[in-house]
Amino acid sequence: MGSVIIPVPLRTLAGDRLRRLTVALRAGLPRFLGGTADAGYAHPRTLARRQQDYLRSRLARLHKKPQRYRLADIRRLDRGNDLPVWELTLEGPPGVTHRSGDTILVRWSNPPDLVQRVLAQLQEDGNRRILFTTRSSVFQPGRVRYLPLREILTHHLELYVASPQLLDHLGVSRETAGAVVPGRGLSLEELLRGTTTLTATDLIRLQPQNTARAYSVSRIERSVPGTGSRRERVQILVSAVSTPIRGIDGTLLPRDGRATAYFRRHWDDRKSSVRREPAELQVWSLRHPWRLTEEVADGTRPLIMIVTGTGIAGVLCHLRELQTRRQVPEEPRWLIYGVRTWPDRGLYPDELADHLRDGRITRLDTAESRPQSQTRGRRVTDMVLEEQTEIARLLATGADLYVSGTRPMGTAVRTRIVRILVDHGMAADAEEARRVLAKWEQIGRLQVSVS
Repeated sequence: MGSVIIPVPLRTLAGDRLRRLTVALRAGLPRFLGGTADAGYAHPRTLARRQQDYLRSRLARLHKKPQRYRLADIRRLDRGNDLPVWELTLEGPPGVTHRSGDTILVRWSNPPDLVQRVLAQLQEDGNRRILFTTRSSVFQPGRVRYLPLREILTHHLELYVASPQLLDHLGVSRETAGAVVPGRGLSLEELLRGTTTLTATDLIRLQPQNTARAYSVSRIERSVPGTGSRRERVQILVSAVSTPIRGIDGTLLPRDGRATAYFRRHWDDRKSSVRREPAELQVWSLRHPWRLTEEVADGTRPLIMIVTGTGIAGVLCHLRELQTRRQVPEEPRWLIYGVRTWPDRGLYPDELADHLRDGRITRLDTAESRPQSQTRGRRVTDMVLEEQTEIARLLATGADLYVSGTRPMGTAVRTRIVRILVDHGMAADAEEARRVLAKWEQIGRLQVSVS
């Protein structure tokens, strides 16, 4: 049976196209103009295109070689704590610019004393050149080069924890070595003491390469006073990390992370009279998607910031930029800041007090998880539940939400926000609340920076 052609009046086709055009126009207009889009945000198609452009640029930068930033200054921020927090000032190469919300990826090197001990255990000469595929970018291997073994061990190879592949090669049980727990596997140095069959080539083949660590920029200095330098300086905050690893006999051994060992080394150098050449770091500079919308920057849209520890860096960068506007916001800018103990671990307390006094933030609440007093500790997630009525009111009026800190904290805060949306009638159930948060992320209302 042949096909049947049903004639459609031109008026119907024109009406259908007009309806579709009207829907498209209303989708691009804010609600107060009769549209369906959220005011202050771009059309979803425009946002999708911008996100694609951003991801392309991000991938392009991550596929490039790292740039060399000079360590200009290092300052310890905490007050006598066992886990220090450092403020690091890096001077970028000429022509590299930064913006508030940017991310710095740093590939830390291994301590020289650890490299020397590994060379001694391998009975190798550090000047011997070995064919090695360098990871000159974050995502891709680079090119095959002949490099001195010392350089490979210093800048490219993981020297703390033995990889599962290396354990299999030496016939060591992964369960016995504790390799099933990420970051708490068998000490590579301890393992090398008990073997004489492993060669440098085997070690390079079986151990993973170092990965870069991401940090939010906390300050940008466009020009360095008194130097005439055209290089920009950026500051990042780094918290000390000490993760135990397992020895041959099963005991847990203390271990500083690469960044922590680096900072301790340079902090000790500053205290000594020995002057060394300025240190250089391998860095990738990335444009981060977190940007203050014009409404938030002007103070006409509420903003809720929930951060912990060194996650305050990204917030500080924006607050310091807002100093130039000298404009008191009409809508709330609320900062909920979680630390272990405020006297020892609270970062920039005087500066945050200045921002509060000058109106760049309208409310500052701190949550101490391990207070020095006898009072029970509170996490930021506890404070979010305690203040859920006010948070729900601000979200209902269109507030932006920014979350920064550790990944577990980010997950817990998201769970609390889902519960608030359901309990206060902004979503029918948890599934719908999660869809609401996904939409907010798409249009930039919810921005999360965790690691």
